[in-house]
Amino acid sequence: MSFQLVGPYVEAFAQRNPGSTAFMKRGSDHRIQRVFVCPSFANDVLMCVRPVISIDGAHTRSEWKGTLYLATVKSAGDDLYPVAFAITVDGEDFQGWLWFLQQLKASAPNLIAEHFRRDCSYKLFTFMLSDRCKGLNNALGNVFPANHNCYCAVHIRRNVESNHGKKFASTVTALSQTTSLPEKRALLTQLQQKSPGAYKYVTDIDANRWMDSAWLEDEKLPPRYGPRYGFRNSNISESTNNLVGDARNGNWLDAIDGILIKMSLHITKSQAEYEGKDGVVGSMLGLDTKRWEKCVGCRVYASGNDGETYSVYQKVGGELEEEALLKVRPVDCVCDCGKWQAIGAPCVHGMAYFRHQMKWRLEDVLDPVVVIGGYSL
Repeated sequence: MSFQLVGPYVEAFAQRNPGSTAFMKRGSDHRIQRVFVCPSFANDVLMCVRPVISIDGAHTRSEWKGTLYLATVKSAGDDLYPVAFAITVDGEDFQGWLWFLQQLKASAPNLIAEHFRRDCSYKLFTFMLSDRCKGLNNALGNVFPANHNCYCAVHIRRNVESNHGKKFASTVTALSQTTSLPEKRALLTQLQQKSPGAYKYVTDIDANRWMDSAWLEDEKLPPRYGPRYGFRNSNISESTNNLVGDARNGNWLDAIDGILIKMSLHITKSQAEYEGKDGVVGSMLGLDTKRWEKCVGCRVYASGNDGETYSVYQKVGGELEEEALLKVRPVDCVCDCGKWQAIGAPCVHGMAYFRHQMKWRLEDVLDPVVVIGGYSL
C-alpha cells in the first residue's frame, strides 16, 4: 500500500512547494524505479554555505530494497543541509549516479554558476566524495566537467592501514594536510623506504584530489577550482547518514517523508538561531581572529613590477628572531605557504597584507559565507 502512495505524496509536495523538483519514475512493468526530491530552498542554500558539496550513497535497510543518494552541504556554523536526495532500484553504479547527478544539476544550477557575490574567493563548488567509486567518478566527469572533486583522506588512510599496516596511518594524514612541498617530498621518501606498497598506493592517487600541497603545484587549481575550505574527509556524508539513518529503516514513503522532515527542521533551526543577529558565525570567528592576531608582527612590502605580488616577512622565533619570507598574490588568493589556496580563507600572510598594506579591519576580510547575514534563507 505504501508504494501506491509514493506518487501522490511526491506530486503533492511539488504542488505545495513551488519551485521544488520532485518526481517519480516507473519502469516498463509500472513499478517505481526512481524518486528524486530537491526542495525549492536548496538552490538558495548553496549561496550561503561553504562551497563544498558531499555526495554519498547508501542502501536502505528494510525489506523494501533501494539505494539512497544524498547531496549535502555544510554552513560556516557547521549546520548540515541535505539539498537533494533520491531513492532508486539502481545499485551504486555509473547509471545510478549519472541519473542522480543529472537531476541535481538541473534542480540546483548554482552548483555550476559563479557566485553572485564577486568578493567571494571561489567560483564553482567542489565535490567531496566519500570513496573513489569508479562509477561516481565517471558520472561526475560527465555531468560536472568543470567542477573539481576531492577524495576523503580518511578513507585513503584506512585503506593504507588495512593493506600495509597501521604504523603508516600518521604519514598519510600528514601528507593530506601539509602545504609544504619539502615536507611532502620528505614524507613520500620516508614512506617509499618503509613500505613500497603503501607508497605506490598513495602516489597512484591524483594528488590534487586529496593533498593540500597540490594547490602549490597545480596551477589549474586556483582560481578555476574552488578551495575545499579545510574539508579533507567525508564527515559531512557520515553525519548526514546518521541524521537520516532512521529513514533508511522503513519503506520508501516513510524514507521520503522522514528525510524531508529532517531537512525542514534543520532549516527552521538555523533561521531561529541566527534571526536578528549579525556579524561572523561564532565557530569561525575564533579561527579568523587567531590568524589576524598572529600577523601583527609581520612586515609587508610590494615586490615585482606587476603591482599584485607582495613579500611578507614573518618572525619564526628563536634567539636570532629569524624571519620567514613568503609571497602573496591577493588578487588570486594565493600564498607561498599554500594554506590560502587550500582552506579558501586568507592565511596569516594574507591577513598581514590586508591588515598592514590595505589597513583593513578583520570584518572587511571575511568571506561572505561566514557572515550571519548569509543565513537569511
